[in-house]
Amino acid sequence: SSFLYYKCLTMGTSLTMLDEMHQIQVEHDIPQMVVPEENMPYNKPFSYTIFFISAALMLVIQQTLFYGSSLLAGTLREENRSFASMSRHLQGLGVGRVVLGRGAAYLAVYLVIGTLIALFIPWIFRLPQRAEWTQIMVLLVFFIVDCIFFTFTWSVLIWRRETVFVLFLSVSPILLFLTGFSWPSTAIPEFWQKVAMLFPSTFGCRAFINLNTAGGTLATIAPEIKAMTIQTMIYYFLSCAAIYVENRINEKKRIFAHYGK
Repeated sequence: SSFLYYKCLTMGTSLTMLDEMHQIQVEHDIPQMVVPEENMPYNKPFSYTIFFISAALMLVIQQTLFYGSSLLAGTLREENRSFASMSRHLQGLGVGRVVLGRGAAYLAVYLVIGTLIALFIPWIFRLPQRAEWTQIMVLLVFFIVDCIFFTFTWSVLIWRRETVFVLFLSVSPILLFLTGFSWPSTAIPEFWQKVAMLFPSTFGCRAFINLNTAGGTLATIAPEIKAMTIQTMIYYFLSCAAIYVENRINEKKRIFAHYGK
């Protein structure tokens, strides 16, 4: 009887082990679907705000520079003075040197403002900062110089202070979306792509997003820097021509007014 009890216990243990091992083997060999994983190295919360703020920060630099200078130009023209007029001791020194001198003054001021906007504001609000500060400063120099000569060129068309506020409300949202931060640039109509190429903010915002938000390098934003360099050269010569023409017109007006008396 003891042998039979032992036999039943052994068989029960063996059957239980075989059944359990079979279940383990089945669960191990059943193919399972691939578990999806999210990998967002520079935008883990997938926040739309990160791209919006990065584009808006660079646009603020261009807009404050343009509208501030245009407001000054419009005020001077309303007072029958000209933003393009040169002092007597600067006559004969060349318009190009005068434009470079004015641009250097704006550059000294806006390098400080640009550093505050592009470096300290993201740091204060804990926004992603993937680039070295030296790389951001290189980008700021190209971008601010481009914005300065862009401002000198187009501010010639501003004759009243009120025009600045109308432009600010109507143009700023358009320029923000033309940067392509919220819509692929390839999906933007060709006409608006060409319009976007007139503004430094288009290339500056894209470069800042690729550099500081996406963690790129200066080699990554080389096409944008090249575009801003070409823009700078074009707007420099256009600003020189615009200031020269306006200065000549003002000189003729003064001569006619003098002999008219």
